[in-house]
Amino acid sequence: MTDWIQHHPTTPMTTRDGRAVEIDVEIAPLVEQLWRLGYTTKLACQDAGEAILHGGTRVAPSDRDRQSACHAGRAWIIVGVDDGPALLKAVRSLASAGTWRSFPVTKGNDPEAWMSITFPRRDITAAAELLRRASAEDQAGSRAVP
Repeated sequence: MTDWIQHHPTTPMTTRDGRAVEIDVEIAPLVEQLWRLGYTTKLACQDAGEAILHGGTRVAPSDRDRQSACHAGRAWIIVGVDDGPALLKAVRSLASAGTWRSFPVTKGNDPEAWMSITFPRRDITAAAELLRRASAEDQAGSRAVP
């Protein structure tokens, strides 16, 4: 059971282990690429500031205005702790890569297994495309040529 409230429109997706989940529409292409590359995800939100403001997170109502202002326009994803550094390295060529922020998860089940990453919402599409292209290039380069 969760105390999270969905704020953004979602699309149904199926995890690598076959579970049906709802993912925010705008961030779904990035999640799809992450899953395809073997990353483990726990949460994906296309705009954490909006979610906080509308009660979609565990932020106390008395702190929502301040917290939503801090996170306005920032996407949020929680990945496996071992996947976080790899994701940050994979997107380092983005012009705004220096504004991607990672921090440990402090709440929920097994927090030491997860890493939170926030980044500019405008980077969602570019990051998904970057991961798609990098993977395609890796696959092409690994093919044996007679």
